[in-house]
Amino acid sequence: MKKIKNNNLTEIQEIKNTVHDFYNGIFEHDYDKICSFFYSEGKSMGYSSRRKEIGIVSRNHWKEMFENNPIDPNQRYHFEIANIEYFKTAATVQIDIWEEFDETRMEYRDFLSLLKLESKWLIVNKVFHSNTMQINKTAVKQNGETEMKHKQTDDIDLIIKTVQYYIDAVTNIELSKVKKAWHTNGQRIFVDKKSNEIVFLESPVKDDVKKIESALKNTKQRCMIESINKSGTSATARIKWFVESPDWVGTEINFLSLLKREDKWEIVGKIAHKD
Repeated sequence: MKKIKNNNLTEIQEIKNTVHDFYNGIFEHDYDKICSFFYSEGKSMGYSSRRKEIGIVSRNHWKEMFENNPIDPNQRYHFEIANIEYFKTAATVQIDIWEEFDETRMEYRDFLSLLKLESKWLIVNKVFHSNTMQINKTAVKQNGETEMKHKQTDDIDLIIKTVQYYIDAVTNIELSKVKKAWHTNGQRIFVDKKSNEIVFLESPVKDDVKKIESALKNTKQRCMIESINKSGTSATARIKWFVESPDWVGTEINFLSLLKREDKWEIVGKIAHKD
């Protein structure tokens, strides 16, 4: 474990247990175990450099993969929780994964979004960045490392720009601009306290702008970016809203999932906890 933000050790341990059992299910080809921890409507999302597009698959893709690809006895794997951020009933987890088979080493970094339903943490979204490399591949040269650092800094700036654009658009109730920050097939996910169910909403791209702008005209909102975590073409951002409306005054924590398509970062997922 590299880093944990928050000091509630009981919640942290429950999140860790969920994540470990989920990945054991993947590597053991145990689809029933996966279903116990990955919510039925959840999606797995990643950018395909070959197809130049963001790929989105349902939970069922693991079942199909297991049926077509039996376990390789020579395959070795390891995964490590690199970071956990959570707020009450919402969390994001960064996972580093290594798979080795034949002469190939696969390196992954996943970002999981989790919500707590009653007493159980469930994975509701996964975004990933993968990189294939040879086991004995030599390290990049110093100038290559420098270039990578510059690119990392540039990407963080672009992520901040995308998230801030989204925040400004919501704050100013300019929902036509909100749509520009989101991927068409993104998901907004939260626990409905009245029904005690996990609710999935489509991307704001599909919202009725005039209806929502009318509903929010008496609402005041301000927001701050609390943290950003990035790997390759995937990232997460934690933002904190301060909301004043006729029906409710309080704070709301959002965890955003983002993917990079060519030179543009797009929001593909959002989970939320509202006090």
